[in-house]
Amino acid sequence: IGQHSKDAINGLLHLRRGDSINRCDTSVDKMRDYLACSLDGTESLGRNLTMIFMTDESDTEYRKNIMDLLDEYPHVSIVDADALTKAVVGEAVRNGLIDKDFKNNFYTYDVESVLRDKHGDLIKFTLEQRRSHCHDCIKFLKKRLQRMIGDSSS
Repeated sequence: IGQHSKDAINGLLHLRRGDSINRCDTSVDKMRDYLACSLDGTESLGRNLTMIFMTDESDTEYRKNIMDLLDEYPHVSIVDADALTKAVVGEAVRNGLIDKDFKNNFYTYDVESVLRDKHGDLIKFTLEQRRSHCHDCIKFLKKRLQRMIGDSSS
């Protein structure tokens, strides 16, 4: 993920639904509006934004619909970190590198902590919706990214 493009800016799209679905609207329609507002103007940065997608949602249709929302943004790509992590864990179990008891959501979440590290080198911005962090928009994302990459144009 970190080596896909030297010009890419990696961000985390983290949607918590399970225990917070009644406190934070993460419906597909709501997320369409959230992404439109948050990503507004970011195409002018001239950089690819790669969203690393994580969620506790198991509904494959919902997950696909959320990922498809980003098709509207040619400068944004998405990586399904949950699917990738589960595939790697499954392969490790098949190859006898880890015990089959590790093939569960808790271990997947733990492995993904490396990808969620907001203080590391991989993730440069976060778009998240969860019980304690539920907003209509991440305003000024473009300006934050401009400062990060040293772009002074508006």
